[in-house]
Amino acid sequence: MTTLHDRLADLADDAPPGGPAPGLWERGRRYHRQRRAGTLVIAAAVVLGLIALGSLDWWRARPEPMPANGAPALPQRIWMPSPWLPGTDETGPLGQLAALQPAARRSWTAVHDGVAGVSATTGEYAFLDLPDLVLTGLPGIALAPDGGHVAYWYSGETAKSPNSATGPVVGLAVYDTSTGAVVRHPVETDHGVDPVSLSWADPARVVYAYYQWAGGDADSDMERSSGRDPSGLRVWAPSSGRDDPVRSPGGADDVEASTAHGQVLVGSGGSAIVDVDRPDHAVRFTVPNHGFGNTTAIDDHGTWIAWPHGSSNPGPIAYGRIVEGERVDYQEVPGTRRAFSVRAWLDRHHVAAVQRVGGGIGPSALFSIDVRTGTSTEILRYPLDTYGTTTLLATDLIGAPTAERPAPPTPLDPRKVAGGAVAVVLGGLGALVLWRRRVRA
Repeated sequence: MTTLHDRLADLADDAPPGGPAPGLWERGRRYHRQRRAGTLVIAAAVVLGLIALGSLDWWRARPEPMPANGAPALPQRIWMPSPWLPGTDETGPLGQLAALQPAARRSWTAVHDGVAGVSATTGEYAFLDLPDLVLTGLPGIALAPDGGHVAYWYSGETAKSPNSATGPVVGLAVYDTSTGAVVRHPVETDHGVDPVSLSWADPARVVYAYYQWAGGDADSDMERSSGRDPSGLRVWAPSSGRDDPVRSPGGADDVEASTAHGQVLVGSGGSAIVDVDRPDHAVRFTVPNHGFGNTTAIDDHGTWIAWPHGSSNPGPIAYGRIVEGERVDYQEVPGTRRAFSVRAWLDRHHVAAVQRVGGGIGPSALFSIDVRTGTSTEILRYPLDTYGTTTLLATDLIGAPTAERPAPPTPLDPRKVAGGAVAVVLGGLGALVLWRRRVRA
């Protein structure tokens, strides 16, 4: 008979030996070391990834070293700036400008029109943070001949229902490129104004014109798109605040060109030269075969004129002497068949004109062209596909030697940088979870 004692003894004999399994401590220590090592490797990879991403962003955004006090000059090439380029609120004023380049400017949530300045002394680029800027096309902004000031139209409140689709524009302002100071010249308006002209008569005075909108957001479509009460041509001196009307033949208020010495060319295709210091005096004449605005140049004395000639643009350059009351007796410049515009007279025998490089389809550049022979020398290269139509230059610098300047920085899209950083961190966390599960198994 088997007793309980015997059965318990049999069970005890069959039981496995007591105590911990052999090597359990060492195995646990090995698992801990593996998990810790893997964690450190994954953490290091995440840190290195974030450092690499930040370094790439810093490298792309860093400006090239530039001379601190270089002589004012146009750059040999104008670049289209990155939409993420910083603004002057961040960098500070650029000082004397060589050029303005309108370009798209991005924020985290939107894209809007902006304009970048190019320093005449360093070549540095930065978007101009112009308060309440409204870019309305070619008359929307103007660079002074010496590059020291920028004139622009600005938006604000109106007396009645605003014409929001157009700003509404309520005045013009001048920005000092050295100090960042802004002087405003408000216009009394019910709904906003429709700018017609904005130009510099000389480095100290702005010539402008506008129409009043007939209606605002609360009015009919016809009223919102109709202008009335033309201002006529006016000249404003920001330093003194003086604002005077300028008489022009037939009330012409579309400024085609300026001598930068007080005379402006007005009229569609150019029909008169008006001296803002002698408002009752105008030289009337006729320009043959000229159908494109803002493509013409007159010399410093208002004596010679040059323009792309013909019914198409680009076309050959024509030039001639201005004679009161007569049709310009012109000559074509030899070898110029692809000119988009004439920007300035450099001296009696040379003009600065925009035309294709090499004469075929390709980039455009500003050339110094001898009107007697057609011999040309490239002054500066414009951004691709702009044809020199959007870039504004400090005309006083066109005749001076150009300078080699580096391209502006190209910062990364900060949204992509932030997304990349989040992806690196999440990837590291995922790798850490998988590693710990693997080691546990």
